[in-house]
Amino acid sequence: MSRVALVRRPSLRLAEGLLTHLDRSPVDVELALAQWEGEKEAVAGILELPPGFPRIVSSDAFPGLNPGYRVVALSLCPAERLAPALAALRAFHPGAYAKAVQAEGDPACPRLADGLALDAVKRLEVRGAALSVALLSPPPTSMPWTLRAFLRDGKGRLLDWKREDQPGSATHGSGACTSAALVQTPASIEVALLCGGPSATGPVPLGWGQTLTYSVQGDKIVATMKDD
Repeated sequence: MSRVALVRRPSLRLAEGLLTHLDRSPVDVELALAQWEGEKEAVAGILELPPGFPRIVSSDAFPGLNPGYRVVALSLCPAERLAPALAALRAFHPGAYAKAVQAEGDPACPRLADGLALDAVKRLEVRGAALSVALLSPPPTSMPWTLRAFLRDGKGRLLDWKREDQPGSATHGSGACTSAALVQTPASIEVALLCGGPSATGPVPLGWGQTLTYSVQGDKIVATMKDD
């Protein structure tokens, strides 16, 4: 049965070797798997992998992959369900990619946690590193939205990450800021917040807003908030 393998790209060298350069020496996939396991906290509660994944597999066992390699597999996903699964995965791991393979067994795709929707993703290259920010909308009965910011080096390794759940509410009360939009600038990624309505500290004028700015200093993400 035809399936699509979603494979984590732990380094740019692995991607080149897997796709085109079969004479390259093997990559340490155990280290790649350890890196993935070490990132579980960063995606906890928002991204879910199928049971039994991630795992190391031999490319020889999956017709469609270049033979002679061991890779970190994140799922075996039916082609008709690939697009949303890959979009969700790349929001947090831009180096993930898909290859059509022949495999037996039940289909299984990575997915966002129940009720979450991926609204937008912005990425910015900063001095050899990559900053990405994902904006997600939880169910209507929960907080209006949540953010994850990730900083990776040129090999895809996670340097830093930040989580923001409904920024602005700490200052102006829960539920004050009810919408957000991502804006990319040459040196940062900004989150434009639109706020208004009742809050824990009293009414907030409709149309009041804030801007949350993510920038990079060294190997760290810096988040700053300002009133508009």
